[in-house]
Amino acid sequence: MRVSTRIAGAIAGASIAVLGVTGCTPEQVQAWRNSQWQRTSAGETAISSAYSVLGYPWVWGGSSPGGGFDCSGLVRWAYGTAGVYLPGGSYNQINYGYAVSWPSRGDLVFYGPGGSQHVAIYIGNGQVIQASNPSTGVHIESMYYIGQPSAYRRL
Repeated sequence: MRVSTRIAGAIAGASIAVLGVTGCTPEQVQAWRNSQWQRTSAGETAISSAYSVLGYPWVWGGSSPGGGFDCSGLVRWAYGTAGVYLPGGSYNQINYGYAVSWPSRGDLVFYGPGGSQHVAIYIGNGQVIQASNPSTGVHIESMYYIGQPSAYRRL
């Protein structure tokens, strides 16, 4: 497709004007676009889904709003709403995605040897959303609530 020089000049001028008015550099505009993409990523969708079930009961093997959640069931269900398949069991989920040295929003936080004891979703500021036991159900807590994490995974 060929665009006339006049139209191309108008488009380029509009882009420069927008950058000039906002005071943003092209790098800042790209960083903003990247942050917008991240907010709509699978991790953000999973976080939103997990927030929607705050207060739901903890149930061994549970993986749905109708039946309650255990830790890996919450993670599996929340990521499932974003179209990401995960198996049940934190010890299986740790094999998905890739390892990172520190979590970002939406990353999985694992506890215990080989991620065998618990999994939660990192929501930022040192906090996770999780389903850890019958007395708390699905709740938000410090990521150190049950000890030092053993791994972080990004999907």
